[in-house]
Amino acid sequence: MSSNTGDLDDEKFDVVLSKDSFEHYSDPEKFIFSMKNNLKKDGVMVIGFSPLWKSPYGGHTNSMTIVPWAHLFFPEDVIWAERERFKPDEEAGSIEQARLNKMTLGRYLNIISQANLKILHFDTNASSNRLIILCNILKILPYCREYFTVGIYSILTEKQS
Repeated sequence: MSSNTGDLDDEKFDVVLSKDSFEHYSDPEKFIFSMKNNLKKDGVMVIGFSPLWKSPYGGHTNSMTIVPWAHLFFPEDVIWAERERFKPDEEAGSIEQARLNKMTLGRYLNIISQANLKILHFDTNASSNRLIILCNILKILPYCREYFTVGIYSILTEKQS
């Protein structure tokens, strides 16, 4: 499903799925309403994606550097110069051109709330990777949740009035 559902506007589904793409939608607030519009009554939205913007490699920089949070520490022009060096065939010269919407945990939860969705299942950092296990420990610390939450996995449905 694209952000412009076109001829799917009137179609209704039991399940609407977004896998590993929510951090790339140019207008995720609008897109979630589009997903919701295509749900049957009692249907579910399944959304899973990573990395979140404030997580260690949220700028999709892990193929360029081992420095976590490089996209937050360095100016955007430095990051994109490095990206161009490692990915010369890619034409993205900015965050917007790389289709990154800077999705954070807080923003995602706010989008769910604004869309009047009920959370049936919500999990973060679902992995047995040692780095993710460490992130799960560190995200418990005050002010660290956004920076150590790498991925989101959720099942949502429309709240019934």
